[in-house]
Amino acid sequence: MSTTMTREFITPEIAQSYLDKNIVNNRKLNKWNIIKGARDMTAGDWEELGNAIQFDINGNMNDGQNRMHMIKKARDIDPNFKGIFSWVMRGVKLKAALVTDTGKPRTGTNAFDIEFGRHPQNHYRSGIARYIFHYHSFSLDHMESSSISTSELINIYKDDIDEINAAGEYAKFVKAELSYPTVFGFAYWMLTRMSDRGQEFMDKLGTGANLEVGDPIFAFRRSYLSRRHNSTDPQRIYRLALLDAIFRAYIDWMEETPKHKTRYNFTRNRFSKLRKGFYGAAEHVS
Repeated sequence: MSTTMTREFITPEIAQSYLDKNIVNNRKLNKWNIIKGARDMTAGDWEELGNAIQFDINGNMNDGQNRMHMIKKARDIDPNFKGIFSWVMRGVKLKAALVTDTGKPRTGTNAFDIEFGRHPQNHYRSGIARYIFHYHSFSLDHMESSSISTSELINIYKDDIDEINAAGEYAKFVKAELSYPTVFGFAYWMLTRMSDRGQEFMDKLGTGANLEVGDPIFAFRRSYLSRRHNSTDPQRIYRLALLDAIFRAYIDWMEETPKHKTRYNFTRNRFSKLRKGFYGAAEHVS
């Protein structure tokens, strides 16, 4: 049997019929990739690529299972969704399934390099855009288990280029001393859009200059840098805990909380009521 390649319009119904032929080569579904792919399809951002849906010489589907589920999910999101065009390859050798989809997926930085051209801050910009996506979707505490498509990432950046670029500059500035630059960059994006005092706070936090011993920013920096540079400390600094501590230090600084009442935890990976409160506060001024 010779290998053939055709371009087909695949509806949710056709997708289901193809899944019915995916009996032998079933792999574990990537739930979050299916959701983000379906969102791209309904938004018209799905790109028709050269990676074809593949059927082997016995009619079993080797590659395309997740895409078929994306098409079905897109109908769940939008009842008017019709389908997508895709290339379909038939007659593929049986062993082809062993080397299908084994490559490394593109990162957000890769996507920004392709869309906007290479830039040394694309890593920070894409990372900050990812935090912003989860901030808007109230899912910062699920960042590790949820996904955002490259199209969504790019659209977030396009909608807020100047502020994300400024946050990227800040991330680059603090990287050498504070590390976790994307976390600090996102905090910069969030707090500077809330008030001029947010800008002042982040500037002081970044430079560490002209701080008094009783200043919450001083206490934060001393506690954080001590923990970060202590190689014998077995406790891990969590990004969410760090973000939470930045927001707590900001509140303490705004309220002029005495030093002896300032406590910043960088190792308890939780989503506190304090940080949840920043959603409403930041949205109110946006």
